[in-house]
Amino acid sequence: MNDIETIHGVLLQVIQEDPDLQVKALIASHLAQRNSYPLTQKLVALSKSPHSEVREIIAICLEGHFEVLDAMIDWFETEEDLVTLNELFFSISSALQKSSDETTLIDAAIRFKGFIEREIHLNYSLELIGYCNGLIATETLLNALYPHRFNDGIKASILRGMLHLAQKTHSLPNDLQSYLISLVGTTYEPPEFRRIGLEALGVVNKQEIIDLLELIIETDHNPTLRKNAIDLIGKKGVIELSPLLIEKLKYDGISDVRASAATALGAISSFDALPELADALETDGSFFVREASAEALGNLKSQYALAALLKGLEDQDSYVRSISAWSIEQIQPTSPELIQRICSAAGSIEQESSIRSGMVALLARMSSILEAANCLLTIFRKDKTPLRELVIEALEEFVHILKDDQDFLENDLPLIQKILATSESFSLRAAICSFLGHLKEDSTFPFLLDRLLNDEDTFVQRQAAWAISNLNPVDLTFKIRSLLEDKTYHTIVPLFLEILSSWAQIDDVPLALSYLKPEMDIEWRRRAVELLTTIIDSPDLVTNTQSTLKIINTLISLLFEDNANTVRSACAHALGHFEGHDSLITPALLQAIKTDRVYTVRELAAEALGYRGGVSAVPELMDLIDHKLEKDPSIRYFSSLALLNIESQISQPV
Repeated sequence: MNDIETIHGVLLQVIQEDPDLQVKALIASHLAQRNSYPLTQKLVALSKSPHSEVREIIAICLEGHFEVLDAMIDWFETEEDLVTLNELFFSISSALQKSSDETTLIDAAIRFKGFIEREIHLNYSLELIGYCNGLIATETLLNALYPHRFNDGIKASILRGMLHLAQKTHSLPNDLQSYLISLVGTTYEPPEFRRIGLEALGVVNKQEIIDLLELIIETDHNPTLRKNAIDLIGKKGVIELSPLLIEKLKYDGISDVRASAATALGAISSFDALPELADALETDGSFFVREASAEALGNLKSQYALAALLKGLEDQDSYVRSISAWSIEQIQPTSPELIQRICSAAGSIEQESSIRSGMVALLARMSSILEAANCLLTIFRKDKTPLRELVIEALEEFVHILKDDQDFLENDLPLIQKILATSESFSLRAAICSFLGHLKEDSTFPFLLDRLLNDEDTFVQRQAAWAISNLNPVDLTFKIRSLLEDKTYHTIVPLFLEILSSWAQIDDVPLALSYLKPEMDIEWRRRAVELLTTIIDSPDLVTNTQSTLKIINTLISLLFEDNANTVRSACAHALGHFEGHDSLITPALLQAIKTDRVYTVRELAAEALGYRGGVSAVPELMDLIDHKLEKDPSIRYFSSLALLNIESQISQPV
């Protein structure tokens, strides 16, 4: 038996025997994700477990595994625990929806028909047969209607079975279609029954269905049914009912119905509805209707909608303004006239700030148009309001254009850097740092360094550090190292180490090790470990055995001796990045799993064993997950996680 089979056998035994539910669930969920037919078969075999919690966990984990459908149906027939049965129902329905093999579906339909006749899990069986063969399901569902006509619960299951059949086959047999038309058109039937029936009829594209939809929209007193019928018109593209939808948009007393009418008019491309949609966007009292109208105008992509959508940018509701901006973008966003009007609205000092904000957001979406970038820069130069922050955030979308624009580099960039140094708004300074980080222009380093060293706001300092880390390290590494030696800046040592981590240079190993002494600040130690982690994968380190061993021994020492769990967690993660040196690293990670009392440290140690493909740890892990040998469920849990990680790693094709 190979390593994989051995591991699987032990893990399956743990699912069956371990007294801890968390351990069982962890293993079952991971094994089900492997998509291995033999392994899935073995999981299904646990359906015979006498423990209902085991069966429940397996039922949940089998969702969508159609390759073991027959075995799941066998299980369904005999399962008595209601909680497990409910989970098994969802797993079987998911598997049936995924399966396209006609023989499999016919066999399943025959079995569920037998269950229905014997009233085995009747409600579930009536629904599940709908996912199977159409002829058998149709006959069975129709035959079940009369004997259960007075039982609303069973009738609802029959209707859901019909709905599943329609969705699975994208069609409805004539007799089933006739029944559903009659059901939906009868007002004394429960609204939920009619809703399910209407949804099932959505797959049919015949005149009698259109007539039914028209009847419901015109006369039905149930607003949900009217809304559902309108949604169906939009989905099916029934353009001939456009006049009726326009009427509903204008006069229906229920806002949800009016909103659905607006959406449907956009979906069916009813250009006749442009005036009514524009009017609804401007005057309807419901923001839901205004949102739907704005979106519909965008979907129509007509220049005639532009005036209404520009008014929509003045709406009191922020989402209406956002949808209006999106819709404007749909209407030929490269049109010079459109861009000119947008720039005019955004640049007008007299305009309401909310409108201008919407225009700035819209310009940000036009990231390939230089004129839009220039408009934003004009606003930034002239505006002294909080709009500047929105503009600089929008300009991040244009860095691919601006970094090669000489006019920007000579005129606008110096202004942006000056504002970074002088602005009283911390949020604007942070936004400028972010923009410069995306720009990646080395000449910005002095200005970013000034903010890193001197800004009073820690968020601005972090943004400045991130921006510096995006610059070319060739000429900057020495400067950052020298600043680390300056005690004036000891409060931002973690940010210096973060910058060096982004550059990951092997020459920084001694520096990182020097920050791992116990007397150093906790955050300094954690950042130093992260710096080592980024260096570990360096080809230069692989060839330097002495440095490698020094780093490994230091990390192992910290893993057990450091009093900060964040540092120990970082060490566990870092040890997983080394290849080889199993005799040192594997025992250390195993010991961390067994002895550390912090969840994160143990989890990262378990993950690290997996990253390393730690086959040498398998025998000890097998002992640690045996509840007869190891009484601590937390040790069994993390040992199981480690074993699963190793199994996943060694299962990968070379």
